[in-house]
Amino acid sequence: MGGMLFAQYPAFVVAGGVSLDAQKSVLSAQEDFQTANLIRKGGLLLVEGQLDDTREGWFILDTGSPGLLINDSSIDVSTSDGSIGGATGQTPFQARQIDKLQVAGLIQTEVSALALDLSFAEAHLNEEILGVIGFAQLKDFPVHVSPSQNKLGFGESRMSSTQKNELTKYDFTLSGHLPILEANVGGQLLDFVFDTGSGVNVIDHSYFKKLEEHIRGRPATRTLAGIDNNPTEVPCALVRLTLLEEEAYTDRPFLFANLSDVQSEAPNVAGLLGPAFWKSQSFTIDYQRNQLTAYK
Repeated sequence: MGGMLFAQYPAFVVAGGVSLDAQKSVLSAQEDFQTANLIRKGGLLLVEGQLDDTREGWFILDTGSPGLLINDSSIDVSTSDGSIGGATGQTPFQARQIDKLQVAGLIQTEVSALALDLSFAEAHLNEEILGVIGFAQLKDFPVHVSPSQNKLGFGESRMSSTQKNELTKYDFTLSGHLPILEANVGGQLLDFVFDTGSGVNVIDHSYFKKLEEHIRGRPATRTLAGIDNNPTEVPCALVRLTLLEEEAYTDRPFLFANLSDVQSEAPNVAGLLGPAFWKSQSFTIDYQRNQLTAYK
């Protein structure tokens, strides 16, 4: 048996059609290219930010989230406006309005958000978590993420020379708020969500038997838990996945879990690629150009 593997699942099938957007989204100083501190912990990427000029702390960077989620341990079923679905269960939320959000040079005002209990994430990461930032925060400007330099910035590329050693570009499509990459797995072309909010790589459990002959190493089991804190034992194994014809990735660990909530928004999605897939590489995600750029 393995230890607890934490994954923040991005399906976020929100009851009532709640929209997570901001009234205004601007860069405060484009010429100076402001950055924020970034750390990698528990397989996730945490970035510093502020809420309403009064609260400072860490946000989980989640390309699989539709927008801003706020950590509030008081939210339960009796006070909720609905629930969010994930791979290991449901968790209740309450709709909120945030006057101001700041991350690096990004400033957003009148931001729609969902408040939910993220105390399990805090316990797993051993950090105080203000919330999660997602598509509504990332979609308007290129986002440059450098785990090696512990920095995140918004805007057209002004990265240092150490970050400009481009490895390759990947075009992605959008299914709702989810960025989708096509990959070759054991001779099959499958769609994967590029999901920085997942601490592990995941393939839907329906593919386990189909891909079994292509798995490198002996399959085992691991315990998986999401934001709902409902630990579930699932199969895991090493899988070789190639994003482009000329590239050959070494084997990566994948868990096989139920991704039906993700598939309700993106029916053809076979899995999730988290930061663990790229390891420590820096990257830029540009929703305006539908392009993901990886750097050495």
